[in-house]
Amino acid sequence: MLLYYFPLLTDRRLNEYTTSYNPQKWGVFMKIPVLLAGPILRRVSKHQIHIWIATSERMDINGVLFNATFNQKDGYNYKIISEYSKTNTIQLGENLYISLVMLLPETDSFPTNSLLAYNLYFETKSGVMDLGSFDLLMQNNLQSIVYGNHRYPTFFIADSAEHQRLYGSCRKTHGEGEDLFIGADLYMNQHYDNLAKRPSNLFLLGDQIYADDVADPMFSVVHELAEKIMGNWQENLSHIDKRLEKEPFDDALHQLQGRQYISEKFCKFTSNNAGNHLFTFGEYAAMYILNWSPEVWKETKIPTFEELREEDKIYFIYKDINHNEEERIKELEEHELRYRKQVEMIEQFQKGVYCARRIMANTPTYMMFDDHDITDDWNLSENWRSLVQTSPLGSHVIANGLTAYWAFQGWGNDPTAFDQEFLDRTSAYFMALEDQIPLVNETIYKEWNQNMWSFDSWFYIVPTKPESLFLDTRTMRHFSTAPQPVKIGRKIEETPNSPELIRGEAWERITNLLQSSNWDKKEPLFIISPVPLYGIDLIESVLLQYVEPLRSFGIPVHYQFDMEAWKFNGKGFHTFMEHLEEWGGDNYFILSGDTHLASNVHSKIEYQRKRKFNIHQFTSSPIKNMSFSGFFGVLLKSAIWFNALRKKKKIFYRSCNQDYHLLESKKELVNTKGVRWKETIQYKSTDNGNVVETDNNIGIVTISSNEISNTLLTYNGKKWSERAFSSNSV
Repeated sequence: MLLYYFPLLTDRRLNEYTTSYNPQKWGVFMKIPVLLAGPILRRVSKHQIHIWIATSERMDINGVLFNATFNQKDGYNYKIISEYSKTNTIQLGENLYISLVMLLPETDSFPTNSLLAYNLYFETKSGVMDLGSFDLLMQNNLQSIVYGNHRYPTFFIADSAEHQRLYGSCRKTHGEGEDLFIGADLYMNQHYDNLAKRPSNLFLLGDQIYADDVADPMFSVVHELAEKIMGNWQENLSHIDKRLEKEPFDDALHQLQGRQYISEKFCKFTSNNAGNHLFTFGEYAAMYILNWSPEVWKETKIPTFEELREEDKIYFIYKDINHNEEERIKELEEHELRYRKQVEMIEQFQKGVYCARRIMANTPTYMMFDDHDITDDWNLSENWRSLVQTSPLGSHVIANGLTAYWAFQGWGNDPTAFDQEFLDRTSAYFMALEDQIPLVNETIYKEWNQNMWSFDSWFYIVPTKPESLFLDTRTMRHFSTAPQPVKIGRKIEETPNSPELIRGEAWERITNLLQSSNWDKKEPLFIISPVPLYGIDLIESVLLQYVEPLRSFGIPVHYQFDMEAWKFNGKGFHTFMEHLEEWGGDNYFILSGDTHLASNVHSKIEYQRKRKFNIHQFTSSPIKNMSFSGFFGVLLKSAIWFNALRKKKKIFYRSCNQDYHLLESKKELVNTKGVRWKETIQYKSTDNGNVVETDNNIGIVTISSNEISNTLLTYNGKKWSERAFSSNSV
């Protein structure tokens, strides 16, 4: 791990040192670039600015900050306001260095509500490069990370509530529909100089990558890139599970669709889409790089299906073609049809990667994991967690996914959450991989693995106006052993509860963090919950009433359906409400994703002790993974539409009784005896009359004077457009 702290070489002194970028010269492996991903603007405040970047070489990285001012005669002028930075670099592969550059003010603080710009400088043995050396500062160029006629990437630090925020979730490489990062990029390009319209922050609410549902054409690309960035530090998974040394698993591990059985039987995962599941840290890291950066894509050729067949890179369930010729041919046809379709989707996805990098380079970006960032059945039940944690390979894969999340997402959210012991332990384990000896029984491995499984401070607060609290609804769960009664037909049984998404002790820690922050209860509070507090009643009610009870028969339906809504555990839902009441705020804005639907819900909560507050929930999903397609999609969209029609311009009433059951009523309760709290719910509709939107979208939340508005950006492949929900009064 490297730490630097010294003044920078600025543009005035750069010319005499700068060398031109030569990919052949700088690449340790041919076709692997020096700049792997980034820059991404991360945690930003008046006192510190963090910029994340991934490189394939060890370099001293420093930054400079400018104040960008405009006049009619000269255009934009860039005045240096800070030349001091502190860079923390950790090596996680032979050719993978993750750096977090922290810019510090020369005075008490950075200016707010004014346009700022930055540049990064890379000191090597051959000289100094800046972002321009990588062709990132060229105006009006696809490769560029600048907007308009700016010389550098820009942003601003908002010091008031009246500004816009982008938010969204669920971006899959082979997801259906257009990538909304393209639409957001077009929107930003139109408003980059207008701070009233330009988003001040970007909130990514989960599923930034899909670790379980990996497209067939991506599998070989990810595998090859993982080998290049990890080099001699690449893990040998047979050291973790000796069964992987034997046939057919030693070959299946590296073959397209070869990991489903391994995922189920060795890892103890329950995903139906785990044939190409990411296993190694290098694979997780490669997927992030391919999702965020076009650099590697420029030198990457997706292999043809015929090439994979010739190289025996396709896994077949029916291995003996002589005795199962018909089944083998059918399996081959399914593989080929899926592969060719996914190639087209991935080629389309590549267009949005340039836009994703530009957006994140110019907007302070904050992230939180959901399920697919690690695996889609992550911590669904106590039994799942126990089985996976005691499985050597399953435990290892989850630790890899969490380490990758930390390196690519978590570290930049709140660097202070990860102390020196955390960094040293992580660094020591990865450096030990270089020796290529089995580490599974060594202390250094056990400490790293346990550290990732037990770390419980992924939640954090963002220093925005108003402040934003990011909730971890995955690792802080409580699994109750208490049974609940269910009835299916004439059969009466008992079944375990769905989990409380945040356990009691974790809520106390969240409360302490909030109380130690600068949040004033007279101000609104943004709460980011990857899982919506208010879902779509039709879907949740069907799952709750007709699917969930099947668990009493031993059918693991919670693995096949998303049984993780807050509503599915009444006590957990009530505990959420209790803390909102305890915190004393009047208006809470919940931002959510996950559902592949966009919606806007307003709820008024009232407790018996006459304490009242408002919840405004805005859900935007997906960025790129439109799920309601095909025959089933048409049926579900129709059902949602009829259900939404019932809600349109209507008010609904609900209460929570002493047993934590959520009860709906046709009118507002007058007699509240035995009721913990009651609420009035209204679903808002868009300007085209829809209560829910199923197209790919990314949300924009705007606070102004006495109201807050929620708008969805959509993109049809040619232009972006807006769909506005009716505004909420504050």
